[in-house]
Amino acid sequence: MRNKVMALAGAVSVCAVCLSSVAAAETDMTVSMWLPPSHPVTKYGYADWLKNIEETSKGSLKPKLYTGSVLLAPADHLSGIRDGIAHFGWIAGTYNPSDIPEDNTIFQMSFIYSDYFVGSFAVTEFNMLDEQMQEQWRRNNLVYMSGFSTPPYRLICTSEIDSLETIKGKKIRSTGGALPEWVKSVGAVPVNVASSESYTGLEKGQLDCATNAMDDLRSRSYWDVAKDVTLVELGAYWSINAGNRTYWQKLNTDQRTVLLDTVAEGLVDTGIGYMSDVQDIINEAKEKGVTLHEPKPGLAKSVEEHKAKAREFAISLGSDKFKVKDVPALVARFEKVAMKWETLLKDVDRTDRAALLSLLKREVYDRVDPSTYGMK
Repeated sequence: MRNKVMALAGAVSVCAVCLSSVAAAETDMTVSMWLPPSHPVTKYGYADWLKNIEETSKGSLKPKLYTGSVLLAPADHLSGIRDGIAHFGWIAGTYNPSDIPEDNTIFQMSFIYSDYFVGSFAVTEFNMLDEQMQEQWRRNNLVYMSGFSTPPYRLICTSEIDSLETIKGKKIRSTGGALPEWVKSVGAVPVNVASSESYTGLEKGQLDCATNAMDDLRSRSYWDVAKDVTLVELGAYWSINAGNRTYWQKLNTDQRTVLLDTVAEGLVDTGIGYMSDVQDIINEAKEKGVTLHEPKPGLAKSVEEHKAKAREFAISLGSDKFKVKDVPALVARFEKVAMKWETLLKDVDRTDRAALLSLLKREVYDRVDPSTYGMK
């Protein structure tokens, strides 16, 4: 009998070890972010977010962050997260138009909105609560967590380019539909290269300008090779924080609740940190010999005129190139959400974390049920 009891105890012990291993495997989180560690979205949207996840979950979720292209190349993040190479990560949707055509259709509207909070809150709500957008993530085995926005894109150039006369014929790094169309409209040449390759392009004269947010002066060291910045507002770049749907569905409701709660905080913290970093960078840029130029009236007017065309461009591109169904209705629904956020945020202090988070939670994350979201 004693031998039988000992054998049973041993079996139970082995099973406990097995169950422990399974639990550990289920709660380990691999997260990939291909921007450098110094970039605001990496710092606030991922590094700080992951610390918050582990602390809030009391160690139930154990995330590990990979930055740069250590785990996945920039264009491979959608497929890598879809296939479970990473459990969560940052997706730049313009790399994958055939996989997420609805996202790329709405992305064309980013030329209109330069406010981080309006843009990021609107795309987050739209992707999380609109059924057509949700279907896009389901068919890619992804669960949408939040959207990011850059501050306004500027012209970061190797010479003073601030007018319709000086921009003609210049080679300008620009990606996404609406932005290259504006570049062509002012007689310049759009060049479709990754932001990670822009430094070399500027240094070697393959580019005259890069269209990027001001933080790239520091995070990508553009100010070493580009000493002139024109403060024209060329919209923003919207991107995606998404997770592997299979992994998500293996988590328990408490763990999914932690992820949704903390990602909302991370979205707000990224915006506040981003804006603060940009102001610091503007001050530091002057010390680095960078000159900031206001756009001449003709150049500024060309941007405003192009914003008025962005809606029709989105509808045309979504229908003809991306083959998205019922694009006018899709765009109209997004415009309604964006207009709502412009109204809600009109008088909100962009440094008031509590006010921003309260709005985001009330309008988006409190409307998402962790027990059912992403479970179909």
